[in-house]
Amino acid sequence: MKTTNISKAAVSGLQSGDAASFEDIFVFYYPRVRKFISLLTKQDDQACEKAREVFINVWSNREQVTSPEKFRMMLYDLTREAVVGIISADREAQESFVFDGNDPESEAKMLIEMLVEAMPQTQKAIYRMNSVDGKDTAQIAQSLKMPEKQVQKQLKKAISEVRSVLSVFVGLL
Repeated sequence: MKTTNISKAAVSGLQSGDAASFEDIFVFYYPRVRKFISLLTKQDDQACEKAREVFINVWSNREQVTSPEKFRMMLYDLTREAVVGIISADREAQESFVFDGNDPESEAKMLIEMLVEAMPQTQKAIYRMNSVDGKDTAQIAQSLKMPEKQVQKQLKKAISEVRSVLSVFVGLL
């Protein structure tokens, strides 16, 4: 599949059970789904397994895929459920992670918050001091009593992770 989006022909093929269409879709979207799950959960082994499960569910529910938009929504919903399944060991965490599927901006914010929560404590504090409190690296370094270069390095890493998640998120929409 050469394009950045699923074609109507691929949807039609998938819906009718054409294995070649499914393979094209899988080859194109599997790396994105796996990366998205891995970035949010930090669990590469489970990300591979859950990404495969996502595509098993796509195949099992292929009759519901009537348009490229419905496919992308299904793929995103299944991927989101896979992430929830990995990170939500307890019921409280599961209930706090709910998307309605209609507000991509809110979902992006929720994904960023999940990612930030999974960051190491110092990196999380630096990211929040910068993005929420509006502090620059010098102020953060002073507050945390650490070298400014170390703060800059941690902030750069955190921002890079957020960008990666958002780029994959946008690719799934």
